[in-house]
Amino acid sequence: MTKVLKKLDNAGSLWMVFERFCQIDLHPERVFNLEMGYLFEELVRHFSGISNEPAGEHFTLREVVRLMVDLLLANDEEMSSTKKGSTWYFGMKAHVGVDAERGVTHSLETSTARVHEI
Repeated sequence: MTKVLKKLDNAGSLWMVFERFCQIDLHPERVFNLEMGYLFEELVRHFSGISNEPAGEHFTLREVVRLMVDLLLANDEEMSSTKKGSTWYFGMKAHVGVDAERGVTHSLETSTARVHEI
């Protein structure tokens, strides 16, 4: 945790900052994708300066930023998230059936990420 976050936490103000941030309306009708991309880049730039890591360690292509924003806002019912261990996964699963002897795919089914594996 950075010094600023520790100070806010010790003062009992960190939760108020998070609550205020959650009240900001970032709906795509009010904040365009390009603006959201700039905000994301600014956050990355700010926090990479704090972490003392080389600037290139946190570079994200604009196309990737656009894709991440589009995925977050898609609200696609076929997509979902699930947790495996301590890692969260988002998207869909491909269930691939393979012939053990020949190594050939014989079936393919897709499901939301929430469907558990056999």
